[in-house]
Amino acid sequence: MLVEDDDIHGDGVNVVARLQVMAEPGATVRCPDEMQKLRYIVTMGKSARAAVTGSVPIRRRVELPPPPPRIKPQLAKLVEEAPDGPDWLHEMKLDGYRMHARLDASRVQILTRRGNDWTDKYPATAKSIAGLPAQNAYLDGELCGVLPDGRTAFNLIQNATDSGEGSLVFFLFDLLFLDGENLMALPLVERKARLAPLLKAAPGSLQYNDHQIGHGPESHRLACERGLEGIVSKRIDGRYGPTGARGSRSNASTARNSSS
Repeated sequence: MLVEDDDIHGDGVNVVARLQVMAEPGATVRCPDEMQKLRYIVTMGKSARAAVTGSVPIRRRVELPPPPPRIKPQLAKLVEEAPDGPDWLHEMKLDGYRMHARLDASRVQILTRRGNDWTDKYPATAKSIAGLPAQNAYLDGELCGVLPDGRTAFNLIQNATDSGEGSLVFFLFDLLFLDGENLMALPLVERKARLAPLLKAAPGSLQYNDHQIGHGPESHRLACERGLEGIVSKRIDGRYGPTGARGSRSNASTARNSSS
């Protein structure tokens, strides 16, 4: 049985007091050592309580370094054929607005490709980002309108807001900063491995944009057959950044979008 020291302290004092009264002249105490034992218990209880009280650390919230104010988006080069081999991963090409989301201690900014702040235009998306299980983060993705068959369509987002009918979906495909740590120098597959669990419990307005490793030509062919925009191919070990990223990202569009 576990006993809190307050119980020992309170009851022990009473018992010791009773033994002291019984020890007055004329009283008979059959077990004189009991009083000393109880005094010892009470003393140890006080010492233990004092030690515990003095050892409890004061928890302070650690202020993590904030994400950069803005990160220039990494762009893809248009190619006619998708690269093949296990060194490349391939994502569905989306048809929407390229956006960055910056989270810093519950304050969210939705930034366009040119760095304009469109947070006020998409308050529901900003609210969803604020609910992610992170103190701060910087994410890369594309805000899209989605057709009933799952395809994205640019005309759905041009005049849409995320609080109206047919709400928008923010597809996220990269994580550049998380809880004080700059991730841009990590391989792409590691950044995406951290992004996926971050979005696990997110609302439907935030979606992880999954990928296929290898089989680039086959992925491109399937995208064409299904009427998609195409695919975006990225090196699995690619670092993020407009400089030093040449050849790490390519865009193979379908025939109907080859001029985009």
